[in-house]
Amino acid sequence: MIICHSRRFIYFSNPFCGSDRVRALLDPWNEEPVVAFEQRIPERPFYTHMSPTEAEWTFDALGLKFNDYDRITNLRSPFDRLPEVYEAVERSDPIWRMRKRSGVGVPTFENWLARTRPNGRGAGGRAHQRWRRFGTWSAEDWCAGRITRVLRCHRMNQDLGALFADLGIAPSKPIPPGCDACTDKGQELLTPRAVAMISERYATEISEYGYQVPDLNIAA
Repeated sequence: MIICHSRRFIYFSNPFCGSDRVRALLDPWNEEPVVAFEQRIPERPFYTHMSPTEAEWTFDALGLKFNDYDRITNLRSPFDRLPEVYEAVERSDPIWRMRKRSGVGVPTFENWLARTRPNGRGAGGRAHQRWRRFGTWSAEDWCAGRITRVLRCHRMNQDLGALFADLGIAPSKPIPPGCDACTDKGQELLTPRAVAMISERYATEISEYGYQVPDLNIAA
């Protein structure tokens, strides 16, 4: 998250959408401390992966006019994002690691996906695991009508160039290309059933941003 009062913009780090690259470019203009969720205190209320809705509540509590700021975030195709969330859960979840060590195995991507939500608890996890909760949120639920500018991961270079021009600032380093597609393993997770679930659940953003539905050349 980046908050710049002098230039009146807020950048929201949408998990698994290439946020690290954007934060690195905007960091010279950050004017608020942003801490880990569990380290937040009244004097430092802003934290990593704070959602636009949570930020608006905090701005209101501080007497700041949220709507006076340009509110920016990244969006990425759910076909690339969701397999990466699953892989991150597989690496980090202690119960999943224990299951793998004992030979029981972990839920398949399809079964995991069916239990996640595009809002609310998202992909579960503990309260401080904001990346896990928001990683499966839909664009509509993450933005919640509070975002004024979207950086599209597949058009990162183009959208960031326009953003810096509009803000009247120059990037501190070269603008990176768009987000990579999901890993080879991630692409293997996209079975016909998984693609069908994603296509239905995230239909609005797939249509709005023109995301390509994977052609698996397999009869569902």
